[in-house]
Amino acid sequence: MAVYAIILNSPDSHWQGVLKKHWENHYILDERVAFVSAGAGTTTKDITEVMGMRGNEGKNVGGVVLQVSYYNGWHDVALWEWLEKNV
Repeated sequence: MAVYAIILNSPDSHWQGVLKKHWENHYILDERVAFVSAGAGTTTKDITEVMGMRGNEGKNVGGVVLQVSYYNGWHDVALWEWLEKNV
């Protein structure tokens, strides 16, 4: 399993539904940022295609997907617990 950070340029009304449909194991940080835990073999390209960041269905969602290997910072305990279980 690998963890990916999804960071949108601006909020999108459909993105949380896409997250929930495709990745049961996800953590929504705010209206533009989420983390997903995806199966082996998943790539950042796979995530961008599902999220509509590559022009799927005539829609271009602006943003970036990063694979998370290391992390640090200051945030709610729930985020750190989720990351600890998944990274």
